[in-house]
Amino acid sequence: MRRVRSVRPTHPRALTVSAAWGISAAPARAEPLGAPGAWTREASAVESAYGSGATLHLSFEEFARTFGSRAQEAERRREGGVPLREIRRVLTTPSGKAAVRRTHAAYRKFRAFDRPNVLHWYPTLFRSPSFAREFPEAVQTGPFWPGAFPERSSTSVPPRSLHGLRTIVWYASPGSSSRLASLLAAGLAGAHESVRIDVRAPRVFELPVRERVTWRILPALPPAPWRRRFASADLRIVTGSRTLIEAIELGRPFLYFNGVLGRGRGTRRHRPEKLDGLLRAWAFRGASRRWRHDLASVGRLQRVEPILRRLAADPHWDRGFPRRVVPVGFAPPYADGQQFLRSLMDRFDRGATAMEVAAAARSGRLLDSPGARRRGV
Repeated sequence: MRRVRSVRPTHPRALTVSAAWGISAAPARAEPLGAPGAWTREASAVESAYGSGATLHLSFEEFARTFGSRAQEAERRREGGVPLREIRRVLTTPSGKAAVRRTHAAYRKFRAFDRPNVLHWYPTLFRSPSFAREFPEAVQTGPFWPGAFPERSSTSVPPRSLHGLRTIVWYASPGSSSRLASLLAAGLAGAHESVRIDVRAPRVFELPVRERVTWRILPALPPAPWRRRFASADLRIVTGSRTLIEAIELGRPFLYFNGVLGRGRGTRRHRPEKLDGLLRAWAFRGASRRWRHDLASVGRLQRVEPILRRLAADPHWDRGFPRRVVPVGFAPPYADGQQFLRSLMDRFDRGATAMEVAAAARSGRLLDSPGARRRGV
């Protein structure tokens, strides 16, 4: 066996990892909304011990939330129930433009984009050039895959279910899950075979009694049993970020529901950017139009009954489901979160300061060797 010499940095280095560092770990400011974050004391102690140049703060930002200031202002109003035509009109007025400027300034401040040794990491499925132009400190990459399903590979295609649609696993965390439950039951009531829906939910809600539909409330499960249940189901209904990424990684059929607000014509989706990013990536890669339409509809709480009715009646119901999602708009190592992190830490280990590492990641030159510019390479 060949002996490999361990290479260690000359000086000690530190890495902190937090969610939204500018909110959770930034120092206090003597101004309104300037209270320290929950992890400020710990982050400050690490930086005091190692020095700012040897301390890299890695800030995980919300998955796929890459809105520019105007889009953020529009989205805030849309979720509040303002009609789209009114949003478009208001944002062209002097007061609307002033609101966008205030949003830009507040976002820069409260994300702490002014801190050179903080790397703001935005995993997503579809890179946003406009977000990158407005906030060049924000580093976009492909997802950081959880590794929940290590058998997944880019070339393997899971065998198609031979028994039709019989089992569904649903991570039902949105507050409006009861509305989806009634539509699921109605759509599956006429199925040829009984369908069992395993529900994992943080709160109790009413489950409708219908023919051919059996509900089972899952107890709290450790990760391994939950993943086995998740992977073995014919269909998954996922939400938020984590279960969406796990479903994409698994590469088997799923639907997505992150909740809705309002009713009737005022029904609107809650935080739809994650699903929208997936659908854009699917469309760019030429994925099945039927599945794209189905996911978009269920996410809006539309056409749920006919979609489930069709899936339950079709022996080839899972045909055309995209087995692999390749993030769009990235070059190595940014296309994959794990590769990005390895490249980041390799550069840090090889002697670059925290500021140099963050600057290289932001500029897209992460794979350049440290000091290349100084040497004229």
